[in-house]
Formats: sequence, C-alpha cells, structure tokens
Amino acid sequence: MPTNSLLRMCLQNMLPKLDAVFHDVFSKELLQQQDHRFLEGMWEAVKPHTAAFLNAIGPGGVPFSPVWRHRLKKLKHTIENDLPQILHVK
Repeated sequence: MPTNSLLRMCLQNMLPKLDAVFHDVFSKELLQQQDHRFLEGMWEAVKPHTAAFLNAIGPGGVPFSPVWRHRLKKLKHTIENDLPQILHVK
C-alpha cells in the first residue's frame, strides 16, 4: 500500500475521534470555565468544517511552513489570552 494511501486511511480513522482530540487539547480551558458548554458549542459549530478541511487537504496537506507556524501561534495566543478574557476566566 502506498504511503499516501496508508496516511489517508489513518486520517479517516482519526476523523471520528475529533471530539476526543478536542477534549484532550482543550482540557485545561474546559476545566477553567464555569460553564464549559460555550466552548463545546463553539467546537460543535466548527467541527464539521474541520472534518471537511481535513478530508479536502488529505493527510499530507497541512504543510510545516512558517505560515502555518505563525497561524498556529496566533491561534494559541487567542486560546490562551483572548478567549479567557472573553469568557471572564482568570
């Protein structure tokens, strides 16, 4: 089996586990909130788009480039700084 086919199969196996990945990655934020339903609601809103994006780009589609590192850094800043302020979490 070619490597790309194997990676695509692994990606397809991971898509149903997106909720578990979300809860693992954002466990700290979920615990810090008085009402975690807001963050979970935001996830439910973007989850279909995330799955569609992953399906569209395929397993090798997310490049490890400075552009992506910059975007991920901005996302991390938003999660760690902006989101708690919006949710009034200290």
